[in-house]
Amino acid sequence: MKRIVLLFDLIVIVLFQICIADTVVTVSQTPMPSPAATAVPQEMYASRVTRKDVTGAKWLTDKQSRINNGITDFLVLPSVNGGNVISMTGWSYATYTTDSKGWDGKHNTTYLYVTNEKKQVSYYAVTTAAGATGMTHTTAGGKNMDMADFTCIIDVSGYPDGTYSIGSCHHFTITHNNKTNHFHQGYTFGDAYKFTIMNGTITKIGNIVFESNQSTSVPKFTATPTPKPTATPTPKPTYEYAIRKLKWGDSKECVKQIEGEPVLKGKMDGVKADYIAYEVTVAGLDCYLAYYFCDDGLYAARYLLNETHSNENFYIDDYNTFKNTLTKKYGSPLIDTENWQDNSKKSYYADRKGDALSYGYLKYYTWYTTDETWIEMNMSADNYIITMTVDYRSKTISPGEADYSDDV
Repeated sequence: MKRIVLLFDLIVIVLFQICIADTVVTVSQTPMPSPAATAVPQEMYASRVTRKDVTGAKWLTDKQSRINNGITDFLVLPSVNGGNVISMTGWSYATYTTDSKGWDGKHNTTYLYVTNEKKQVSYYAVTTAAGATGMTHTTAGGKNMDMADFTCIIDVSGYPDGTYSIGSCHHFTITHNNKTNHFHQGYTFGDAYKFTIMNGTITKIGNIVFESNQSTSVPKFTATPTPKPTATPTPKPTYEYAIRKLKWGDSKECVKQIEGEPVLKGKMDGVKADYIAYEVTVAGLDCYLAYYFCDDGLYAARYLLNETHSNENFYIDDYNTFKNTLTKKYGSPLIDTENWQDNSKKSYYADRKGDALSYGYLKYYTWYTTDETWIEMNMSADNYIITMTVDYRSKTISPGEADYSDDV
């Protein structure tokens, strides 16, 4: 399923106390979501390449059907600059290449290109991600076909207002009569992925118009120049439950039947929602678990790590333990990164990541997605206090804004 998803953060830092019997447990961060957006770290953005990197060769239109490409995930996220970035997972390969020997993923250069109505083109380097689409690609004589898969995050927050098309292109050579010619071949992903920018923010993709705080799915669409696609999808797993043994839209009473009586409950600020919280153990780690409810039922949940270590490296071990558990269930993450403050810190603290984490020089970010849920892991530090959260959020249910009219 192709997805366009606007993601919103679940993080706000405050202090609260949980009273359990005669014991008072002080927690440094409440697991309360906030409507404020989480920006994708800038270090994850694809490198923009100059035209000279992709020119110097003949540019071919796709009349000869040399490119097979498509998108499996197309997601809209917040940019650190305000506005939006686009995160994509897809595939692209040439069906006619050097000496007609077939496409070889190990000897291929793939770019993403974006063009506007004035035919101005921007190029980006993609990241090869073998097997990321979960698809099996076949073409005559093709080698290393799983390396046709790629991921790419591009920042469109600085784009002028207008409508843009997006596609992939390749550099390859054709040798004939002992003469070698260099070509670039490109093909669009289709009208379903045309997008419109206003003030750095995406307002329309294909025929879908959406606003901030809206979660939208794009119609299923595969762009391929050949009459019969040569890429066949491997069925993606489906999940009966959104989190633990619960589904989005479940009532508070349903949660209590499974989890018991909560140790904390409260109302959300700024939205029509409330929450209940529990102490749980997940993958051998002590955590707090909060469930969030709006008029349509359960719409979000958050794990908050409740482990204390004298060695900060153990927090990284905890993060990896939880991440490995999620990966075993949901497959490889769509995004998984160490976000360093700068390269000098990365070099100096290469063997002291725990220290870098506690000083605020290093943050961890991992993101999974299913048909109904996005799952976001974060770990960072504030004033030497390390916090790890795992947020689950429904793609179809969200709370409305709080109504304060009775207060005045």
